[in-house]
Amino acid sequence: MSPEDIAKYVVGVIPAAGVANRLGPLPCSKELIPIGLQRDGGTGELSTRAVAQYLLDKFRLAGIRKTLILIRSGKWDIPAYFADGSRYGMHVSYMIPRYLYGPPFSVDQAYPYLENKIVALGFPDILFSEDRAFGLLIDKLTQSDADVVLGLFPADRPEKVDMVSIDDAHTVRRIEIKPRSSELEFTWGIAVWRAEFTEYMHTHLAGLTGAAKVPHNLHIGDVLTSALADGMRIKGYPVSRQPYIDIGTPDDLQRAWADNLR
Repeated sequence: MSPEDIAKYVVGVIPAAGVANRLGPLPCSKELIPIGLQRDGGTGELSTRAVAQYLLDKFRLAGIRKTLILIRSGKWDIPAYFADGSRYGMHVSYMIPRYLYGPPFSVDQAYPYLENKIVALGFPDILFSEDRAFGLLIDKLTQSDADVVLGLFPADRPEKVDMVSIDDAHTVRRIEIKPRSSELEFTWGIAVWRAEFTEYMHTHLAGLTGAAKVPHNLHIGDVLTSALADGMRIKGYPVSRQPYIDIGTPDDLQRAWADNLR
């Protein structure tokens, strides 16, 4: 896709409606925890860098200029901090999901705004170093017949992630949701998808709510697994040689601080 088409047709989506129970009491939303420092390009002054800004920067470097952040009621410090996004070279909007059953339902609340768009999904508490990750996935999506393309990372703790099996053509064959152990190498941490998957997820989730079959805290990986079973085309490509860091636990938050202080 051309830079103009990416800016026009790709929307960054950030689910940020969680409560961060694993971190205990916090003075701010988890997405605003300071990780490292940044220097203002104009003044040269140093300031702290909120963890979710790393994801916004990755979107911007891929040419994405529109981002939707999904927050729950009470997390008003997030829009207060990021405002309209102009400070980060993009337009940022916010939505408060009605259903808080998990990230898929949060994303689906934005369905009217995502029709006929390519969605770039990232999580605000995941840190990774590859600046070209989303650009690579957009290229792979638009140059293939895939409905979804996953960005893969080496997995050092399979019991905490979705393990992904791919074949030599990078086609995803199965996804294991937080297995106790696994012989698989990769997990996924970011994704881009076409409008066809947005439509699939919308219909799939409507079926769950209509039949009162909503599982507790549904994951995006659960929807991807159902999509695979229903014949949707999902590809996966490694985007990093290092595992990502999820700052959702005290140990990993400490590791992120240590990495950014080196």
